[in-house]
Amino acid sequence: MARARVFWRYTHEARRAIFFARVEAIHQRAEFITPAHLLAGLDWESDRTSARIYSLKEHAVALRALTGIPHHPTTETPYLQKHDVGLDDDAKKVLAYTALEADADWDAEIDTDHLVRGILRFPNVASAALESISLNVDGARASSRLDRARAIHLPRTLKKLKFFFKVKLHYFFVWEVVRFVLWMIAVIVLAQVLLAVVEKTFPNWLIH
Repeated sequence: MARARVFWRYTHEARRAIFFARVEAIHQRAEFITPAHLLAGLDWESDRTSARIYSLKEHAVALRALTGIPHHPTTETPYLQKHDVGLDDDAKKVLAYTALEADADWDAEIDTDHLVRGILRFPNVASAALESISLNVDGARASSRLDRARAIHLPRTLKKLKFFFKVKLHYFFVWEVVRFVLWMIAVIVLAQVLLAVVEKTFPNWLIH
């Protein structure tokens, strides 16, 4: 249940990338999923946004060599493992930065290119490998946003508007409600003060 809450914004492709990162970690018998595993999970499929924008599939061999991750498993062993593999601290940091990158794009969904940008946000083995193929966070953002600009369509626009009204305007609405309540309290207090002054000044006025 907790895992579902963490990945509710992730696209199907991004969730599959996380799944394959887990497969990589289990195949290596690692205790935790690392940023290197997350990067390796991104090169399993060639039809992802990240593969299209950053050509990760073409650099898969070099990136795996630089991160110390062998070519993806060819056996069913990883799928048969029942034990869970959690994220290490750096991988958790990657996911936190990934969400921030999606927020910066006003994107309701978190896609695989946001995951690449999350990896690049701080020094780690995977970010060093990506930088070795001349990919840095600024360049990744520019390429990602250019790709989105070329593929603007109504459903994505509606999702962004929905995200805006759900998250951004929520805080504005709460503030307006609080301000209205405070204003009403002030009016009531002022009315009570004025009534008390009138009763004291003209004690018989209210009777007539």
